[in-house]
Amino acid sequence: MAGPKKKSESPAHGVRLYLGPSFEGAWQKVILPWFRSVGLTAAAALQPTLVVVPYFSRAQFLRGLSIEAGIPLLGVTFVSPSELRELLLSSEKITLPLREHLRLLLSVSAEQETRHEQAPEAEAIAAKSVWRSPDYLLRTIDELSAAGWSFGEAGPASFQKLVARFGRLASRCGFTSIQEADRVAFRKAQNGEKLFAQVLVTGFDAAHWALWPLLAAAVRSADRATVILSDPRDEARDLDECWVGTWEQSFGAAEPIEAPAAFATTDQAPQLELFAEQPPRPVHFLLGQETTEEANAIVTLVLQFLSDPKLHRLGVLFPGAGALARTVATQLASHKIPHYDSIGHLVAPTLEDLSWLAWLELQENNRLYPLLNFLATLDDRAAIFSKISREEIDDVLRRTFTHLLIDDVAVLRTHCAEHSDVKNAALVASNLETIQLLPAAATFSEFVTQTQKIFEQLKWKNRGVELERLSESWKAGVDFPFARENYLRWLGEILGKPKRSRDPMGDHPYSRVQLLPLSAAEGEAWSHLILAGLNEGAWPPAVNESDFVRDTEIDALNQRIRILNQRVVVQGRQGEGQWSVKPGNTLCLGARERRLLALRQIANVLESAGHGLGVTASLFTESVPRRIANPSEFFTQLYYQRHGKPLSETTLEALQLETRSWIEHAGLFRETIEPDDAVRQTRIAFDVRRAEAEAGEYEFSLREPLAQPISFSASQTERLFKTPALIWMKSFLGVEANGEDTEQWNLATGNWVHHWLRQIVDAPAPESFAHLETDFPARIPQAAWRFREEVAALLQKFQRPLPDWWISTWQFAVYLANAFVTRVAQAEAWRQAGTEWSLRELPVIPVIGGEGLKLRGRIDLILAQSAPAQGRFDGLPLWVVDYKTGKRKSLRPPAGKSEEETLEFVLKQFLRGDGIQVALYALALQQLGAEDVGVSLLAPGLDLAEPQLNLRQITAHPKIWRELAQMQRTGVFGMRGLIRSEFAFTGDYPLATLPIDKDLLETKWILTHQAFAADDGGEDEA
Repeated sequence: MAGPKKKSESPAHGVRLYLGPSFEGAWQKVILPWFRSVGLTAAAALQPTLVVVPYFSRAQFLRGLSIEAGIPLLGVTFVSPSELRELLLSSEKITLPLREHLRLLLSVSAEQETRHEQAPEAEAIAAKSVWRSPDYLLRTIDELSAAGWSFGEAGPASFQKLVARFGRLASRCGFTSIQEADRVAFRKAQNGEKLFAQVLVTGFDAAHWALWPLLAAAVRSADRATVILSDPRDEARDLDECWVGTWEQSFGAAEPIEAPAAFATTDQAPQLELFAEQPPRPVHFLLGQETTEEANAIVTLVLQFLSDPKLHRLGVLFPGAGALARTVATQLASHKIPHYDSIGHLVAPTLEDLSWLAWLELQENNRLYPLLNFLATLDDRAAIFSKISREEIDDVLRRTFTHLLIDDVAVLRTHCAEHSDVKNAALVASNLETIQLLPAAATFSEFVTQTQKIFEQLKWKNRGVELERLSESWKAGVDFPFARENYLRWLGEILGKPKRSRDPMGDHPYSRVQLLPLSAAEGEAWSHLILAGLNEGAWPPAVNESDFVRDTEIDALNQRIRILNQRVVVQGRQGEGQWSVKPGNTLCLGARERRLLALRQIANVLESAGHGLGVTASLFTESVPRRIANPSEFFTQLYYQRHGKPLSETTLEALQLETRSWIEHAGLFRETIEPDDAVRQTRIAFDVRRAEAEAGEYEFSLREPLAQPISFSASQTERLFKTPALIWMKSFLGVEANGEDTEQWNLATGNWVHHWLRQIVDAPAPESFAHLETDFPARIPQAAWRFREEVAALLQKFQRPLPDWWISTWQFAVYLANAFVTRVAQAEAWRQAGTEWSLRELPVIPVIGGEGLKLRGRIDLILAQSAPAQGRFDGLPLWVVDYKTGKRKSLRPPAGKSEEETLEFVLKQFLRGDGIQVALYALALQQLGAEDVGVSLLAPGLDLAEPQLNLRQITAHPKIWRELAQMQRTGVFGMRGLIRSEFAFTGDYPLATLPIDKDLLETKWILTHQAFAADDGGEDEA
């Protein structure tokens, strides 16, 4: 309920208000005479002369007009609201916090609230949401504070304690909010001290209610002030009328500005309603298929407008920064069209920027892969690496992680230090000691001190200086521990702000072509306009309601804002029909109000273009190709008013085709020069990869054969039949995808099982055999428990228990190992065993018609009936067993088949890559004298009743081994299989590779490796 009315203030002397419907009238009747009056006197004045504008682009616009009019503005200063605030408060001892500082304090306050165990559920949920995303609540606090209300009076109940804590913490840090600072400036101005000679305020309206105290303070602080207001219009009439009425209540009645003569007698007078009648100028509706085509359409229309003799100033307006604005600016620059890009584009990060981002990630997640990413970006390696290369550190840490399946950096470092007998482990541990990590929680001063030490080590001097400057005056205020993630978020924001730049061709402030956000274009004069990117939700922008609260609280907050606004609106001194806001308050702009203001902005901007108008949108979304992206409501309504029919899906597609035809007819984007080598080679590679021919140099193949053939590991050779391109990159480039997901868990499980199964013999040693004692199955649980206790003891040093997921993985590995050793025990006639038999010293395997096959690898288990002598197997029958922890099918041919059918079945398996690994092991042992070798896969569900394949069945297919030897020599691999699959896990390509049809890849595979062709394609099973 409103309080008693106070006596109205008398109009201020020296302040003149003007009210008009258009910028043209304001320019001719007010601004131009004001510039002429101060142009020659401002430089000689003892106090500054100011022009206060909301945006930098508005200042450039006014400067350009003054230059055209030949008016010198020496001594006239154009200021934005933030610069004005500094001038008004220069003598006050006030510390204004950065937005980043407030977000940190609000997050810290939310973290403190979450620690109250007795807090109601609603407050606990609210605090947790603000801890993660403080900006939404901070925006609401600002809106209410700017309107003169405390959060306790109007904010949602579940956030009251949190906001009160935040206020106390901000006070302890010595911060004054911007809203309170503006009120301080307003109270100071009421004392009558004059800081400025003359002030002109223009371009502000009801969208700037939060700035009312600041602007009023500037007017009161000037000897003479001129304020230009805009006529309200229906889209936001209540808000604008109240804005005008408040100015008139404080400074007297506004003088009306008549429309200029040039507009009063022509049909170009501004329309009062957006869609009341057809606009007199032509309207171009352009619909691109996607962003690039829309940008092409915009640039084509820009050039068409530039050829219009009536063009004075062309604005290309975007909803905001993004791909469309960047593409248009790039294409304008490529066509040598001078323009001013007030939006700009983000500058690509430098190597130091990448190192900074990787360091932040490492500090937030003290894990292996963030550590490796950080080490890979370091430029000055001497500060971290000592007597060991980064590649060696990478290798040791990956192997340690695979062994432990714990990726915490401190745990990995300790394990390496305790196992100094492992190659390079001690060096890795000592190098990791030099990498300093921030504690999980600390006071603000402790965090800053530790960060400064790290910056000094990494030679980030500039960041250290900036950190000290931005934290020195208030860090003591946060004298209690808080979470590292809050500190790192603040640190990343203040020291890693993205930089924006623009092309030199787009750096002409007074150019006729201006690229700027739609929100900044209102109140300027345009002869032609292009409103770009008008898809659904773009403009008016989709207002993000206070996402930190539930729907019921959003509704309550919006209702409360309307009530608050009603409470502060009073009748002005002019009587009935004039409304103003009570002193000490302003209107609070909620979601509804912001949308109305956005509609008013687009209406005013649209009417300012007297000679040409274009509106553009895209047909499809970039994120989901072929999904139609609806044009905005504004685009649709304007099209209906112009053409008298709605925009159906058929009409949209026809409009897109029409736009494309128009662009092609203009001929601006035809290739007029030869593409450079990179473009030509890309096109050639694209075509070659999709031609039905043998694999060439663009398909993971070498141009010339190798002087010395490479060697395959047996496991790689099996994968060669499924993903040859990945094996090629690993073999010749040393490049492979980062396997951070379930692959590492599977690999760790396999390593554990293999390691435990080595213990079935006494003192297992490479290339040696031992007798299987009767108790060998019991050794597996013992080995598994020893390993578990080792890892548990390691984690205990950090006061951490074994994670549940680790125990679950370990239990699964124990189950597999016990199942496998039970199967081995069933082979009672085979009691001599060699575990982890290395093939490192194996000679080349001869192949018929080839140069020999080089092989390396390690056989999981070799069973024999009697012990071999001196590494030779002359005359001994052997059984090769390969453990597979995943689900695999038996290699055994179906019973009842003829010899020919059996060999055909085995061939089909080999062509799919199944059994290649153990088959190569059998060929390798043949070189060591073995004449009777059986092979088996041991996986869950498979047994060791008898060997699944024998040496005779393996050697019956020499063409396969010959082709593998040929691949080693020539380096011609090619591609096969799905590059990306929606329904299965496939190996990630560590480079950008466009997908190619699977059937085409299969055809090219057979053409390249004809020995791998089968009569029926090698895909069916018997």
